Amino acid sequence: MLGTIFHELIFRPIFNLLLALYSLVGDFGVAVILFTIIVKILLFPLLKSQTLQMKRMQDIQPELKKIKQKTKGNKQLEYLMTMSLYKQNDIKMSASFFSALIQLPILIAMFSVVQVMIRDTNAVNHLAYDITKNMAPVQQLIADHQTFKPLLFGQIDMSVIPFQFNHGVHSFVMAMFVLGAAWTQYYIINSTSVYQNPKKRRIRDILAEAGEGKEPDQAEINNIMMGKMNKIMPIMILISFGAIYGAIAFYQFISGIMSIIQRKMIMDKLVVTEVKPADEAEVEERLKRAKAAEVLFQNRAKQLKKSPKITTTIKTISTAETEAETEPKSSSAPKSSRQPKSSAKKHHRKSKG
Repeated sequence: MLGTIFHELIFRPIFNLLLALYSLVGDFGVAVILFTIIVKILLFPLLKSQTLQMKRMQDIQPELKKIKQKTKGNKQLEYLMTMSLYKQNDIKMSASFFSALIQLPILIAMFSVVQVMIRDTNAVNHLAYDITKNMAPVQQLIADHQTFKPLLFGQIDMSVIPFQFNHGVHSFVMAMFVLGAAWTQYYIINSTSVYQNPKKRRIRDILAEAGEGKEPDQAEINNIMMGKMNKIMPIMILISFGAIYGAIAFYQFISGIMSIIQRKMIMDKLVVTEVKPADEAEVEERLKRAKAAEVLFQNRAKQLKKSPKITTTIKTISTAETEAETEPKSSSAPKSSRQPKSSAKKHHRKSKG
């Protein structure tokens, strides 16, 4: 079911769009560039929302530190004040996740499309829409799939595996695009990251302090872990994109460049807004409600314990558990319903007499 939805709603539209662009410009690399620009324009509102959320998260960091100092280890109060701060500044934590959720299927579909166009051009006749089949280059491709050339600017073969380095200059150029894709990812992560570790502390330092009895700061641990993830992501891109078709690395590189340009456009036009502190009155009201609910729960539990039915049930269960514990093990052994053979024979003789 999910595979069919992915195929019809994501894979085939991307396949036909890329095929149509290739038919119009006659160059696969240029078609990938145009496709990436179209996708980034369509996703621009989502990127704008994500960028604004990241900027607000950066702006409220001083307020978050004040909250941590003010609550003095009271986790419930710290959580309520943090949520109130997010609400006051219109921060939605799901924005970044939703953006990644949208872009991941596009990248997966792009990989599948490139794989089909490079290795299985015979499938064009089955995957192309009727409107795409009417294009002369597509008709020529269907008639003779050998006419398809996955070239960039008519020179560089984009079907090579970048880090195999067995196609000379083609492998070298594609490897440069892999490095470019990793760099753009590193730049974007570091320019938008709200996690900072100015003291350059490590996890082992925090664990050593915890061993001495000091309570670890969860926020500091998160900062260190996110800092490590920021370094790992570009390395993962190098490893993964260096082992697949160069066209995918080229797409990721162009996508990264477009993201950097779009983010700069957004930040240049961004109007600086004042950070609103947490609404302490609202937090106090929520604390009162939480305490009232806790008291109500405790009173209800006491009432249930005093209830005759509940008391009788508890006594019955306790008695049954006590009897089960004190019952001798021998009594638990099953008794055989069959008599021994010797006694059975004696009984038979007596009945005859």
